[in-house]
Amino acid sequence: MAIIPTPNIIVAPASYSDWRQWAEDFIRLFAVEQAVLRAVVNGALTFGDATDPGNFAIAWLKDQVTNATPDTDTTYNHNIGRAPFGVLLVLQDKAASIYKGAGAWSTTTLTLKANVASVTFTGMVLAAPGDQ
Repeated sequence: MAIIPTPNIIVAPASYSDWRQWAEDFIRLFAVEQAVLRAVVNGALTFGDATDPGNFAIAWLKDQVTNATPDTDTTYNHNIGRAPFGVLLVLQDKAASIYKGAGAWSTTTLTLKANVASVTFTGMVLAAPGDQ
């Protein structure tokens, strides 16, 4: 991706004697910034393919299985480095409710339960942004 240089434009209206010139410069600056944002967002952001996290601070639980006993905690590793706030389930092999277990969610693990036995699922573990 080519980086588009930002023009050296001062967009403070008070620095212009003609408001029309200010408006033209402002529109030109906005067009450049919009092109850069479009290049970054369109096609460059990805959640990965359930084997890698893409550009986001997420983790995939791919083809995981819940406990063979319904409503029993199962611990899963995520290794995001921050305690997650949720799991977005994207696939499961049977009708079930998968929900938060009794165990604490940490920077490396979380616990889930299912109301039926041995549900195979894929989920995206979500964590709030950290101080990076």
